[in-house]
Amino acid sequence: YDMPTRHIDYLRLYIDIDHLAWDDLPYVTILSMLLCRLDTAQHTAADLDTYARSHLGNLRFAANVYAPDGAPDGLSLKMVVSASALSEELEYLANIPREIWETTRFDDAGKIRDVLVQRRIAMEQAFMNEGHTRAISRMTSYFFKSCVLRELMSGVDFYLFLKDLIEHFDERFDDLKARLEDVRARVFSGERVTASFVGSREDCAKFWKIAGN
Repeated sequence: YDMPTRHIDYLRLYIDIDHLAWDDLPYVTILSMLLCRLDTAQHTAADLDTYARSHLGNLRFAANVYAPDGAPDGLSLKMVVSASALSEELEYLANIPREIWETTRFDDAGKIRDVLVQRRIAMEQAFMNEGHTRAISRMTSYFFKSCVLRELMSGVDFYLFLKDLIEHFDERFDDLKARLEDVRARVFSGERVTASFVGSREDCAKFWKIAGN
Protein backbone atom coordinates (compact mmCIF):
# COMPACT_ATOMS: atom_id res chain seq x y z
CA TYR A 1 0.00 0.00 0.00
CA ASP A 2 1.70 3.16 -1.26
CA MET A 3 0.55 5.70 1.33
CA PRO A 4 2.01 8.80 3.02
CA THR A 5 3.26 7.41 6.34
CA ARG A 6 5.81 10.07 7.30
CA HIS A 7 8.69 7.71 6.52
CA ILE A 8 7.34 4.92 8.76
CA ASP A 9 6.91 1.49 7.18
CA TYR A 10 4.41 -1.08 8.43
CA LEU A 11 4.79 -4.81 7.82
CA ARG A 12 2.37 -7.64 8.45
CA LEU A 13 3.01 -11.27 7.59
CA TYR A 14 -0.06 -13.51 7.55
CA ILE A 15 1.27 -17.06 7.87
CA ASP A 16 -1.21 -19.83 7.08
CA ILE A 17 -1.45 -22.38 9.90
CA ASP A 18 -4.52 -24.26 8.65
CA HIS A 19 -2.35 -27.38 8.26
CA LEU A 20 -1.77 -27.70 12.02
CA ALA A 21 -3.65 -30.28 14.08
CA TRP A 22 -6.31 -29.42 16.66
CA ASP A 23 -4.00 -30.32 19.56
CA ASP A 24 -1.31 -27.99 18.21
CA LEU A 25 -3.41 -24.83 18.46
CA PRO A 26 -2.99 -24.03 22.18
CA TYR A 27 0.77 -24.38 21.66
CA VAL A 28 0.58 -21.84 18.83
CA THR A 29 -0.81 -19.35 21.32
CA ILE A 30 1.93 -20.16 23.80
CA LEU A 31 4.52 -19.79 21.04
CA SER A 32 3.20 -16.31 20.21
CA MET A 33 3.36 -15.40 23.92
CA LEU A 34 7.01 -16.45 24.24
CA LEU A 35 8.47 -14.97 21.06
CA CYS A 36 10.20 -11.65 21.88
CA ARG A 37 10.49 -12.63 25.56
CA LEU A 38 13.22 -15.29 25.51
CA ASP A 39 16.86 -15.49 24.50
CA THR A 40 17.74 -15.96 20.84
CA ALA A 41 20.96 -17.37 19.39
CA GLN A 42 22.30 -13.80 19.07
CA HIS A 43 20.80 -11.92 22.05
CA THR A 44 19.70 -12.42 25.62
CA ALA A 45 16.06 -11.57 26.28
CA ALA A 46 17.03 -8.25 27.92
CA ASP A 47 19.38 -7.29 25.08
CA LEU A 48 16.81 -8.33 22.50
CA ASP A 49 14.21 -6.06 24.09
CA THR A 50 16.59 -3.09 23.97
CA TYR A 51 17.70 -3.96 20.44
CA ALA A 52 14.15 -4.24 19.10
CA ARG A 53 12.97 -1.06 20.84
CA SER A 54 15.95 0.84 19.43
CA HIS A 55 15.18 -0.07 15.82
CA LEU A 56 11.47 -0.93 15.58
CA GLY A 57 8.31 0.97 16.44
CA ASN A 58 6.53 -2.23 17.41
CA LEU A 59 6.84 -5.99 17.03
CA ARG A 60 4.14 -8.51 17.83
CA PHE A 61 3.33 -12.15 17.14
CA ALA A 62 -0.29 -13.27 17.44
CA ALA A 63 -2.40 -16.22 16.31
CA ASN A 64 -5.77 -15.19 14.83
CA VAL A 65 -8.89 -16.82 13.45
CA TYR A 66 -10.42 -15.23 10.35
CA ALA A 67 -13.93 -15.86 9.03
CA PRO A 68 -15.19 -14.13 5.84
CA ASP A 69 -18.26 -11.93 6.13
CA GLY A 70 -21.36 -13.93 5.38
CA ALA A 71 -19.51 -17.26 5.63
CA PRO A 72 -18.77 -17.86 9.32
CA ASP A 73 -17.69 -21.45 8.66
CA GLY A 74 -15.15 -20.46 5.99
CA LEU A 75 -12.29 -20.36 8.47
CA SER A 76 -8.66 -19.49 8.10
CA LEU A 77 -6.03 -19.61 10.85
CA LYS A 78 -3.03 -17.27 10.70
CA MET A 79 0.04 -16.49 12.69
CA VAL A 80 0.38 -12.74 12.24
CA VAL A 81 3.73 -10.98 12.57
CA SER A 82 3.25 -7.21 12.92
CA ALA A 83 6.14 -4.75 12.91
CA SER A 84 6.96 -1.16 12.00
CA ALA A 85 10.12 0.87 11.53
CA LEU A 86 11.45 4.12 10.11
CA SER A 87 12.50 4.02 6.47
CA GLU A 88 16.18 4.05 7.39
CA GLU A 89 15.68 1.01 9.66
CA LEU A 90 14.38 -1.38 6.97
CA GLU A 91 17.26 -3.79 7.55
CA TYR A 92 16.03 -4.32 11.09
CA LEU A 93 12.39 -4.60 9.98
CA ALA A 94 13.47 -7.56 7.84
CA ASN A 95 15.99 -9.17 10.17
CA ILE A 96 14.77 -8.82 13.78
CA PRO A 97 11.47 -10.71 13.35
CA ARG A 98 13.30 -13.46 11.44
CA GLU A 99 15.95 -13.77 14.15
CA ILE A 100 13.21 -14.18 16.74
CA TRP A 101 11.11 -16.77 14.94
CA GLU A 102 14.11 -18.77 13.73
CA THR A 103 16.43 -18.78 16.75
CA THR A 104 14.42 -18.23 19.95
CA ARG A 105 15.54 -20.72 22.60
CA PHE A 106 12.94 -22.52 24.70
CA ASP A 107 15.31 -23.74 27.42
CA ASP A 108 14.71 -21.10 30.13
CA ALA A 109 12.14 -22.94 32.24
CA GLY A 110 11.89 -20.21 34.87
CA LYS A 111 11.18 -17.45 32.36
CA ILE A 112 8.68 -19.57 30.45
CA ARG A 113 6.83 -20.40 33.67
CA ASP A 114 6.71 -16.69 34.55
CA VAL A 115 5.19 -15.82 31.17
CA LEU A 116 2.56 -18.54 31.51
CA VAL A 117 1.63 -17.48 35.06
CA GLN A 118 1.35 -13.84 33.97
CA ARG A 119 -1.09 -14.83 31.22
CA ARG A 120 -3.12 -16.99 33.64
CA ILE A 121 -3.42 -14.08 36.09
CA ALA A 122 -4.36 -11.67 33.31
CA MET A 123 -7.07 -14.04 32.09
CA GLU A 124 -8.46 -14.50 35.61
CA GLN A 125 -8.64 -10.72 36.04
CA ALA A 126 -10.40 -10.43 32.70
CA PHE A 127 -12.93 -13.07 33.74
CA MET A 128 -13.73 -11.04 36.86
CA ASN A 129 -13.85 -7.64 35.14
CA GLU A 130 -15.43 -8.68 31.84
CA GLY A 131 -17.48 -11.70 32.83
CA HIS A 132 -20.40 -10.79 30.56
CA THR A 133 -18.26 -10.54 27.41
CA ARG A 134 -16.41 -13.75 28.26
CA ALA A 135 -19.75 -15.51 28.77
CA ILE A 136 -20.99 -14.29 25.39
CA SER A 137 -17.80 -15.53 23.74
CA ARG A 138 -18.29 -18.89 25.38
CA MET A 139 -21.92 -19.04 24.30
CA THR A 140 -21.15 -18.22 20.66
CA SER A 141 -18.77 -21.18 20.54
CA TYR A 142 -21.90 -23.37 20.54
CA PHE A 143 -23.02 -21.79 17.25
CA PHE A 144 -19.95 -20.83 15.19
CA LYS A 145 -16.86 -22.85 14.32
CA SER A 146 -14.69 -19.73 14.41
CA CYS A 147 -15.66 -19.17 18.03
CA VAL A 148 -14.82 -22.78 18.91
CA LEU A 149 -11.29 -22.11 17.68
CA ARG A 150 -11.06 -18.80 19.51
CA GLU A 151 -12.08 -20.54 22.73
CA LEU A 152 -9.34 -23.11 22.22
CA MET A 153 -6.69 -20.49 21.44
CA SER A 154 -7.60 -17.63 23.77
CA GLY A 155 -10.80 -18.32 25.70
CA VAL A 156 -11.94 -20.53 28.56
CA ASP A 157 -10.66 -23.73 26.93
CA PHE A 158 -7.22 -22.18 26.57
CA TYR A 159 -7.34 -21.00 30.18
CA LEU A 160 -8.07 -24.54 31.39
CA PHE A 161 -5.24 -25.86 29.21
CA LEU A 162 -2.88 -23.19 30.55
CA LYS A 163 -3.85 -23.81 34.17
CA ASP A 164 -3.22 -27.54 33.81
CA LEU A 165 0.12 -26.91 32.11
CA ILE A 166 1.27 -24.64 34.95
CA GLU A 167 0.17 -27.13 37.61
CA HIS A 168 2.27 -29.86 35.97
CA PHE A 169 4.97 -27.60 34.58
CA ASP A 170 8.07 -29.34 35.95
CA GLU A 171 7.08 -32.81 34.80
CA ARG A 172 5.91 -31.57 31.39
CA PHE A 173 8.62 -29.03 30.61
CA ASP A 174 10.71 -31.29 28.37
CA ASP A 175 7.61 -32.22 26.38
CA LEU A 176 6.59 -28.54 26.20
CA LYS A 177 10.00 -27.54 24.86
CA ALA A 178 9.90 -30.26 22.19
CA ARG A 179 6.33 -29.34 21.23
CA LEU A 180 7.22 -25.65 20.87
CA GLU A 181 10.21 -26.49 18.67
CA ASP A 182 8.03 -28.69 16.48
CA VAL A 183 5.19 -26.17 16.17
CA ARG A 184 7.63 -23.32 15.49
CA ALA A 185 9.23 -25.29 12.63
CA ARG A 186 5.85 -26.02 11.03
CA VAL A 187 4.49 -22.48 11.45
CA PHE A 188 7.55 -20.62 10.18
CA SER A 189 8.30 -22.90 7.24
CA GLY A 190 8.62 -20.14 4.64
CA GLU A 191 5.47 -21.27 2.83
CA ARG A 192 1.84 -20.09 2.73
CA VAL A 193 2.63 -16.47 3.65
CA THR A 194 0.83 -13.29 2.60
CA ALA A 195 2.74 -10.07 3.21
CA SER A 196 1.25 -6.62 3.68
CA PHE A 197 3.56 -3.60 3.40
CA VAL A 198 2.45 -0.02 3.98
CA GLY A 199 4.92 2.66 2.89
CA SER A 200 6.49 4.07 -0.25
CA ARG A 201 7.08 1.88 -3.29
CA GLU A 202 10.79 2.59 -2.97
CA ASP A 203 10.83 1.34 0.62
CA CYS A 204 8.82 -1.74 -0.35
CA ALA A 205 11.30 -2.66 -3.09
CA LYS A 206 14.22 -2.04 -0.75
CA PHE A 207 12.61 -4.15 1.97
CA TRP A 208 12.16 -7.18 -0.29
CA LYS A 209 15.72 -6.85 -1.55
CA ILE A 210 16.90 -7.12 2.08
CA ALA A 211 14.36 -9.74 3.17
CA GLY A 212 14.87 -12.11 0.24
CA ASN A 213 12.35 -14.92 0.48
